[in-house]
Amino acid sequence: MSTASRLSVATLAVVLFATSCGVSVVPPEERTVTISTAGCGYATEAVSSGVVVGDGLVLTSAHSVRGSSAVEVTALGGTARPATVVGLDMRRDLALLSVPGLGAPALALANAAAGDVGRIVGASASGTIPYLIRRAVDITIDRIGGEGGHERIGYELEATSRTGDSGAGAYDDQGRLIGIIFATSDDGTGTTWITASSEVGGFLTDDRTGPWVCDPDESRIVPTG
Repeated sequence: MSTASRLSVATLAVVLFATSCGVSVVPPEERTVTISTAGCGYATEAVSSGVVVGDGLVLTSAHSVRGSSAVEVTALGGTARPATVVGLDMRRDLALLSVPGLGAPALALANAAAGDVGRIVGASASGTIPYLIRRAVDITIDRIGGEGGHERIGYELEATSRTGDSGAGAYDDQGRLIGIIFATSDDGTGTTWITASSEVGGFLTDDRTGPWVCDPDESRIVPTG
């Protein structure tokens, strides 16, 4: 799991992929999946978390799958299914997987504010984690697999997560997604950072550039289309 390098207070603009109006909000537990990857080139195998966002589609963090030669997704109480990376956004650290036979109603997104509480659900290493939102932040994080940095909108949470929880969803008290875990503190402060729902909504409506497949010489996945 990566660690955010610089954080500053931000004004969060709301861009929703879907709201609860007209969208069936299913229990977050029914969207929970565990993601297992085989390493690409010199990259090692890994286990992370994900959220079923629609019919045959799973959302996770980009850094969880960027070094994969093969990906499998396992729903709660289910069997492992092969998955294909069909969307990857290094700036937002978000990835979209195609998993035939796995589905859920369209995902409902929501904005949040400092002081709000809720649950992180489906973290592969930690299970269910209560959170308190400390603040909305502009997140500057080292570019995945390159030089320089990216900025994106997120939240800083008071929540104790661990390696392997990247890609898990944080939900409000109505079961709507407010963000996706991408980093945790390693200094004992119980801090978790999530990419905000506004970034998730933008990513889910972007044009796709995949599928993405392993380039063993680069030890990472690259688009084939």
